[in-house]
Amino acid sequence: MNFIATMPAKKTGKVVAPRPVSLYNCYAMHFSPIGKAANCLAALLFLALPHELVPVAAAATYYVATNGNDTWDGLSTNTAWRRMLTTMTRVAAGDTVRVLPGTYADNFPVYKPISIIGSDLYDPQAAPWARHVPRTILCPLDTNSPGSAVITVVTGGVRILNLTITGDRDGAGMPDAKAGISSTYRPLEVRRCKIANTGGYGIMWQGTTPPPQPTDGANRKGYIVQNLTTNVTHTNLTMATGMYLSQVAVECISNVMGWIQGTNSRSAVYMEQCYSTTNMPSGMLADHNTFRYCDVAIWTLQLERGGRSFSFSRNWITNGIIGMRVCGAGGQGLVRENIINVSGITESGLTPARGIWIQADADPWSGAESTDHQVLYNRVSGASAGP
Repeated sequence: MNFIATMPAKKTGKVVAPRPVSLYNCYAMHFSPIGKAANCLAALLFLALPHELVPVAAAATYYVATNGNDTWDGLSTNTAWRRMLTTMTRVAAGDTVRVLPGTYADNFPVYKPISIIGSDLYDPQAAPWARHVPRTILCPLDTNSPGSAVITVVTGGVRILNLTITGDRDGAGMPDAKAGISSTYRPLEVRRCKIANTGGYGIMWQGTTPPPQPTDGANRKGYIVQNLTTNVTHTNLTMATGMYLSQVAVECISNVMGWIQGTNSRSAVYMEQCYSTTNMPSGMLADHNTFRYCDVAIWTLQLERGGRSFSFSRNWITNGIIGMRVCGAGGQGLVRENIINVSGITESGLTPARGIWIQADADPWSGAESTDHQVLYNRVSGASAGP
């Protein structure tokens, strides 16, 4: 617990806010040298008086359980709250919400920069599709909001961990939510979550709030790490599926994605006008991910327009049509040590299978330059095989 020491208010008969003690105030007083010393001593004594200490609230941990009650205090597993929607209205910035095992039906916004931590298990040593064990399941409140997200993040600095988020409310096999997680705020962190059965996006993150600036630091960078996204479909010809990432600086590491398909669906991971700054520890990364049955695994448009390098390395892509598509990147890409198996033709009938499709750098008509991409040690084939 932190405290602020205060001087007692003058006895004027009025309610007066306590005044903070500072040594500057001692020297600022127009007293004799002896008076100054006496007042400073008095100030130091007040610093040690418990009855003059005003507590500053520290971050709290709250609990949500299927057998909880929203009239309780939420501060322990025995007094947990029941609804996620109610919980979001009560927490403060910096708090942690721990969601105990069970199924929770709620579409809810996240208003404060908090951590939401479920009870799902994750084993990084297991096979890609067996790493995630669902225990905390979030689903839509009903089947009447197919255009909404299960979680809508309306502030920056939110962390979402160890949850299973499904868009199928009634188990009928049809999505009842447009996205698992949706946000326009930066930064955002999603780790060790399973997102499935949505009708558009696993994660839809358009980082326009606040607008990206060349001076952005590491505190604006996002992380999407060790998640499983599967069974995402879309029928809108102009939109993307899987992870839609726009105007954000993000690292996508060790995710597993499968069955991300639809009519001209853009990709499992789609990065549009995403860029990082020199104040951030690294450029854009999409490394060590596993893709299966995704029409396109990774597709980027105008990536790193500020000129930073980026990396798409050590990904495993199988049973798709296009492995990686890089369009008009502003920085130099390192496309290295990927294993890609593709076959077939796009639904439009215009594009045959392509393992690595690099259309242009920032200036495609120039000679050799620093933004030319390094494509090294990749293994591309038309066979259908993988993890």
